[in-house]
Amino acid sequence: MAYHQSHRHTSAPSTPPARSPVELKIDRLSKTYANGVHALNNVSLTIAPGMFGLLGPNGAGKSTLMRILATLQEADAGSAHLGDIDVLRDKEAVRRTLGYLPQEFGLYPRATAEELLDHFAVLKGVVDGSERRDTVRSLLEQTNLYEARSRRLGTFSGGMRQRFGIAVALIGNPRLIIVDEPTAGLDPAERVRFLNLLSELGENAVVILSTHIVEDVSDLCSRMAIIRSGQILLEGVPQDAVRDLRGMVWRREVPRQELDAFAEAHPVISTTLVAGRTVVNVHGDTLPDASFEPVEPDLKDVYFTVMRGIGISPRAVPVESAESPQPVEFVDRAHSAESTESAAPAEPMRVERMDSADSAHRVEPAGPVASADPIPPAPPVAEDEHGARVPFRAPEGP
Repeated sequence: MAYHQSHRHTSAPSTPPARSPVELKIDRLSKTYANGVHALNNVSLTIAPGMFGLLGPNGAGKSTLMRILATLQEADAGSAHLGDIDVLRDKEAVRRTLGYLPQEFGLYPRATAEELLDHFAVLKGVVDGSERRDTVRSLLEQTNLYEARSRRLGTFSGGMRQRFGIAVALIGNPRLIIVDEPTAGLDPAERVRFLNLLSELGENAVVILSTHIVEDVSDLCSRMAIIRSGQILLEGVPQDAVRDLRGMVWRREVPRQELDAFAEAHPVISTTLVAGRTVVNVHGDTLPDASFEPVEPDLKDVYFTVMRGIGISPRAVPVESAESPQPVEFVDRAHSAESTESAAPAEPMRVERMDSADSAHRVEPAGPVASADPIPPAPPVAEDEHGARVPFRAPEGP
């Protein structure tokens, strides 16, 4: 990550040494909690440098996977490698090259942004005072927090807190950056500002964006995976999945009292309330009847189709010779012949709500669903590079 110099700063900032990009390879990772919930079930992914979206509903296993990759939780089986680093066994090596923004994290409300970022830089091993000042300044400027550097963190808005979390995650020029549900609760303006910041991070690092907000993945990610009940249902390029659903999504208005009967007669993938009217999208190879109209699909339609348990097949994929195999653009794991286990049956979907803050689509299943993430993420623990806990004293004051 290149750091830039402010015109008000006279000395040249110290730029971290360039690192060659590496892949993250996850192979058959599994995790079962003591209550019997299978949080992860043979999850395998190969993630190249750039923005990778991990999309799924709450309780799908996203946070469990993120916490395992961030060395905060143990896996039961499988492996994960970041380049030549064994993620599950060499945790210290992972932490030296990891930037992690958890879904929830604690801050010292009486500390200023500049003070606490300086403290975390010390913990990351930036011990030279001049280098640390340059690093802190550059990160505050990069996250658009420099003008607020002397404000106490307890006065920050939700979006400012998230941007400060990214500044902490970027200390040390990490090669693996994990952000877990980063835009949840942000207002539309802060969400756009935060997504613009994230979009700049994927040039030389693997950036994993874990979210249940479809638009975050659609706006940012060059590759994605959909996870449900601890299993990867689909992996690939978002635009390719949308293309292969074209001509298979149909829409019509349905009176509310007829929804149940309509759902029994048609493969409903989503139901949306638009200006008080109930609009239903269904999946089908052909027009169901003259009352429907075709819909140009988007990533939300892909997501709801896969979650409904309907497979999406690539179209017109050329057959390559055995000497020069070419990877397909995306893999439908739930319906692939290579899948070792079939995905769990999808819960019938009844309501797709639109969140007024960010127009994010969410799913309400018809019945209760066991959460694959029963353990909430813990606040970050400050440790130095040797693993020892280092207390931070916030300045005294009201």
